[in-house]
Amino acid sequence: MTSDRRTAIGIFLLVFAVYALLAGGHTYSSDEEGLYITTQALVERRTPAIVVDDTNNGVLPITTGRTGAPVTVGGFGQSVAAVPLYVLGSIAGTGIRGGNYGNYPERLFVGWTNPIVTALGVVLVFLTTRLLGTERRWAVRLSLVYAFATYAMPHAKTFFSEPLSTTLAVSSLYFLVRSHQRSSFLDAALAGASIGFALHARASVGLFLPFLGVYLLWSWSRPRVLVPRALLAAVAFGGGFAVPLALLLVTNWWRFGKPLNFGYASIPLSYPVQEGLYGLFLSPGKSVLLYAPVVALGLASPFFVEAKHRAIVVLCVTMGLANAVFFARFPYWHGDHSFGPRYLIMSIPFWVVPVGLLLHRAAWRRALGVAAMVGVVVALLGSALYFNQYFHIAERTSVAKLEILDDGPNYWRKMHYEPYWSPIAGHARALPAVVGNSIDRLDGDDADLQEYPGTTNEQYGWYFAPPQLDSWVYWLFPTHGPKRFLLLVPVFLGLGLVGLRLLRPALRP
Repeated sequence: MTSDRRTAIGIFLLVFAVYALLAGGHTYSSDEEGLYITTQALVERRTPAIVVDDTNNGVLPITTGRTGAPVTVGGFGQSVAAVPLYVLGSIAGTGIRGGNYGNYPERLFVGWTNPIVTALGVVLVFLTTRLLGTERRWAVRLSLVYAFATYAMPHAKTFFSEPLSTTLAVSSLYFLVRSHQRSSFLDAALAGASIGFALHARASVGLFLPFLGVYLLWSWSRPRVLVPRALLAAVAFGGGFAVPLALLLVTNWWRFGKPLNFGYASIPLSYPVQEGLYGLFLSPGKSVLLYAPVVALGLASPFFVEAKHRAIVVLCVTMGLANAVFFARFPYWHGDHSFGPRYLIMSIPFWVVPVGLLLHRAAWRRALGVAAMVGVVVALLGSALYFNQYFHIAERTSVAKLEILDDGPNYWRKMHYEPYWSPIAGHARALPAVVGNSIDRLDGDDADLQEYPGTTNEQYGWYFAPPQLDSWVYWLFPTHGPKRFLLLVPVFLGLGLVGLRLLRPALRP
């Protein structure tokens, strides 16, 4: 009998290997650039204060820090999580300094942060569904659908903070369910600690806290009303939460000078909620149902799941919907520049977990198969092409004149609401050009190829055009990057093969 632990290791190795090979090795937004330079400052100068000059001032979202020096806006957790990989990149880059590649190795290694983080999230989806009683082979398949048939895969290429906050939130759910099943106060404390550390990556994750707390009290007071027992579990949860909360307040002070300053200006929640929800669920360019088709099954699950599981299913679905409603009121609900509705990344696993409780029925297994086939095509389209390349195409070809509206440039609206300009359709149309341009540039000697620039400002836009493949393995050639890193390709392939071998027994009936 194969163990869940062995299967979990297999899932992690397989998913991480695929994600690591697909990673771009570059940033995808100014938000990420700010997170990266904070990691650099922590390692090189032991401070969250960053250096801003005319080489990088065009792509950094900054504010004034405690000492008066600039610091970047956003969660601190993502930058801290990348520190070990930054150090490994520095070690791996020994001997190849100079030219335009001063921090190329560090950027490459930091780019593997979210492949690791998202692969761990996939493992937690598997383990949570197993706790709830899903048969092992279907729990494996469902977790792999989450990994490879939703837009979690193209977002694993980025350095956005959503994957880390999502994985930690799912960790909280996992320990919460396990605490009830094992009557474990330690697991209750770990659930609190997980959601507390998620706040370090993205403060909006605090939205999940009351839902998790209510479920904790409800589950621990069953099957009989045992108030003292439930209160003790709540104390354990709160104790676990208090540690990362205290650390968060300290790091806020260290960065911004005030414990309750999270770095963000006030976030306007003034957008009409019905329009935001339409965009998030039904628009041709941003519907989560198109970018993660398995979500449709999860949203339907409360109406079909067995009564004994309805409470946990309602919790999961409600948490995902609460996150959607929150960001539907934000003028930038779409989260562009990104592939799919960026902020709903934090909802996806909570809508995937309940599907496992339906897979004992053949009809739902067939539905999962259909969702997987559609979803993997969309995920591959988002992974093959750097999505900002398509934004560049749409900006130049979809509107006669660029205008800035209350929710972004006018060409974004075409991408959100007109099927032809949807990124899914646009990525598909661009594939022939992607293949042709990539073949032409593999030797790095194409006459039309602009030389790889040496500053952050210039490098940020260098990847935009023309459309090409988006993998660090490919980019080493047109950038004339250090080819020694190609030695990592067989390493990742080997990890993937080991993962597949570990998974094979779990997939048998």
